[in-house]
Amino acid sequence: LSLILAEETSTGSELRVDVFVDKIHRIAIKTTSLELLLEETPSTFEAVAYCVDGNTFSTLDGLQFTWTIEPDPDTPVTGSVLRYIPYSQSSYLTPPTIGELENQDKQGDKILIQGINT
Repeated sequence: LSLILAEETSTGSELRVDVFVDKIHRIAIKTTSLELLLEETPSTFEAVAYCVDGNTFSTLDGLQFTWTIEPDPDTPVTGSVLRYIPYSQSSYLTPPTIGELENQDKQGDKILIQGINT
């Protein structure tokens, strides 16, 4: 637990914020897409982390992740039906820390996925 204090000098109003730093207990993937279609605009997939009490971490910005796309063993499709697209190769605005990671051939907490074979 850390404490951050700020004071507005003209009014003397004080702001106090308790900051908790915890270990990641569970990770989930968040997206707004239910379906990815062939050659459509890529969808953003984002890692979301939770502590042991189920509270959501406010950010994972700057953390390195390794994302993999694996075929569904229960479908008859051969080959990959999805592909990863770096932000730098898309029309999306690249988050600064994602751009820094991509410049090092690494991935962060957000990636873009596009359908390539349906």
